[in-house]
Amino acid sequence: MRQRFWGISTLTVLVLLFVSSSVLMAQRPRNKPAPPPATPARSDLKLTYRTTTSGQSMENTTMLKGARERSEMKLELWARHH
Repeated sequence: MRQRFWGISTLTVLVLLFVSSSVLMAQRPRNKPAPPPATPARSDLKLTYRTTTSGQSMENTTMLKGARERSEMKLELWARHH
């Protein structure tokens, strides 16, 4: 004969436990899909370099802004005074 604890059989306790755990699992929020990757930070970039050869100086500047690129070139001629 099965023992009863406060008038509840072991089988009833197991059924109640199973039903309550099923309800709790059904209430659990679903996994959300990962958010889309963040867009890369848009930063401006300016590169300048200067070269000097035989007294002539040349400066090149390249500017990047997003997908655009612009270049400038400056040529400095020094006249020698005797």
